Amino acid sequence: MPDRRSRSVDVPRDVDLRLPRAPGVIRRFWARHPLFADILIALVTLTLSVGPATGGLPPGQGGSATALPSGVVLVAAVTASAALLLRRRFPVAVAAVATLASAAMMLAPSPGSAPLLMVALYAVPVYRGTRVAWICWAGAGAALIVLATAGLLFGGAAPADVSNIVITNLGSSLIGVLVGINVGNRKR
Repeated sequence: MPDRRSRSVDVPRDVDLRLPRAPGVIRRFWARHPLFADILIALVTLTLSVGPATGGLPPGQGGSATALPSGVVLVAAVTASAALLLRRRFPVAVAAVATLASAAMMLAPSPGSAPLLMVALYAVPVYRGTRVAWICWAGAGAALIVLATAGLLFGGAAPADVSNIVITNLGSSLIGVLVGINVGNRKR
């Protein structure tokens, strides 16, 4: 007499449910050494931030009237990169520091953007939650748009440069938030 199981299931009888595959060597290394990973991420973002921070024009040449000195922008980039070391404990504060650094790079003599905001906003949904992440992303976007508008109205900044930087920062930070939401939901 044939075995009458559900006809919708075409799974052979000898196949059991399988457990998830154990993490590989690389994933186990990163899981065991989170400080090393944070230092590496901070160094990479610092390296990518130094170009926009110091790639300005020589002192006294060009730039807008409200352009921040290159030294101030460099200090903001270094501070935000160092703050990334604390992103696991204080992700919202690190996101605020990264937003300020991104705004400083936007108001530099030679405007540019860096991945600081993306990395900082990635950490918010992973360590705090989805709702907080969307609030931080909206706040960072609003702050950048307000500062860009102020730079355009009062400083004579180039509209193409400022709009490109705002769009780049918002787009990359949106990607960071979405990936962070996925990783955070898997962790939880």
